Amino acid sequence: MAITYHAGRRLQGLSLTATDTTFTSIANADASYITLGGGSGAGATKIGFYVETGHALVGGDLKTITFTMSKYGTVSGNGYAAVYNSSGTQKGSNSSTNDWGTLPQGSNVNKTFTFSTPISIANGDRIVVEGGSFNTSNQIDVYYDGTSPPDAYTGGVHYTGSSWTNVSTVDAHFVATYDAISGDTKPTNVQAGSRFEETDTRKMYH
Repeated sequence: MAITYHAGRRLQGLSLTATDTTFTSIANADASYITLGGGSGAGATKIGFYVETGHALVGGDLKTITFTMSKYGTVSGNGYAAVYNSSGTQKGSNSSTNDWGTLPQGSNVNKTFTFSTPISIANGDRIVVEGGSFNTSNQIDVYYDGTSPPDAYTGGVHYTGSSWTNVSTVDAHFVATYDAISGDTKPTNVQAGSRFEETDTRKMYH
């Protein structure tokens, strides 16, 4: 429900609750359209996907992200996931790491990255992998659907040099766990002495 304002500086609404939720991209993991290092990324140092208002992740708190990945050539070091806003500023901290050297070549596996503190996802955010050692001849692949990408409000993204590029023609193959936030945010611009009643918990705040 929306916040209801009553006479006598009395307000009513729902409490904020977080529900543990899993979102699975319906894209097919059919090709590595964007890569760290070589391939179509041509030297990209961050690759992943972006989300826009309307996507399930927007408004939630991201806990884990799983990408379908492989390698080409020789790569090494620890990679991790990170979240950047639409201006390119990182949000929160890096995720747990995965050893790029353990990625298979010629086949793909799922790699999961965990955020110790969940990150709130907003319109235009980019969820990417980066880190480790690679180059234009030795690359790390993330898998996408570029044949008939069906996912709405998302697309691929890569960072090369000093600029971000959104690729609306491909969808990343991923699984995300997040806290879906529901309820009413308590208003702060109210008269002194106002009372907020949570109708679902019967708690009151003055």
